Amino acid sequence: EEQNSINYINESNLILKEVVGHGTSAKVYRGFLKNFNQDLIQVAVKIPRLRYRETISSLNKRFIDENKVYFKLKNRNVIERIGLCQTMNFPLYLITEYASGGCLYNFLDNLNQDLPIKVILNWSLQICNGMIYLHENNIIHRDLKPRYFFY
Repeated sequence: EEQNSINYINESNLILKEVVGHGTSAKVYRGFLKNFNQDLIQVAVKIPRLRYRETISSLNKRFIDENKVYFKLKNRNVIERIGLCQTMNFPLYLITEYASGGCLYNFLDNLNQDLPIKVILNWSLQICNGMIYLHENNIIHRDLKPRYFFY
């Protein structure tokens, strides 16, 4: 039943572009997804890395388990999961909404001036609203940091 809520995307409908982020568990690419009208929609594509002694099959199961609850969520303050893409020789790709502004960490790191308090309060409120929504859906985000906030 839970897997039915996941949209599986054909690899032929996905175009990968440049790497826009990476961490110990995955790389994230900017990409494009062909929709039903063959229009290209800009997306983010997260490709998980294998852990030590992990098989692609076990990684795919772990990746589905970690993400399946998010596919049911719809909130303007939470990045939308669009689907999973099964590839021939690689793990599943997670396709999400693309945040063209990047992450809050990079924005703040490159900032050359103080932000107005109204901007800080607005962003803080958006983050709090996203966390409230997740908590209302029995999800606890255990790794909050500016690299995971996008605009």
